Amino acid sequence: MTTYTQCPHTVGDDHERDCCFPNCEGGWEAVFLKQRKEFNEAIDFAISDSEPTAFLLTWREGDWEMLQKDWPDFELPEQALRFLEKLNRGKKNVS
Repeated sequence: MTTYTQCPHTVGDDHERDCCFPNCEGGWEAVFLKQRKEFNEAIDFAISDSEPTAFLLTWREGDWEMLQKDWPDFELPEQALRFLEKLNRGKKNVS
């Protein structure tokens, strides 16, 4: 059985720009703990919201723009903010 303790990407490889784990410091365990924290934050927010199912479905689908619009009090995860930033840059370049 293989134990993964490091991100498979190294600085300077082809994946650095669009790595699925933008901050790979600390290995897979750190990534797992960060993701678990983000999941828990979303669930905790949903529990206190008037539309928990709608929130969680939107969050699960990764519709970060709708989350920002419909639930402005929810703090988006760092990766989602990066995605929106790239998306908005792309929209500006098209117009």
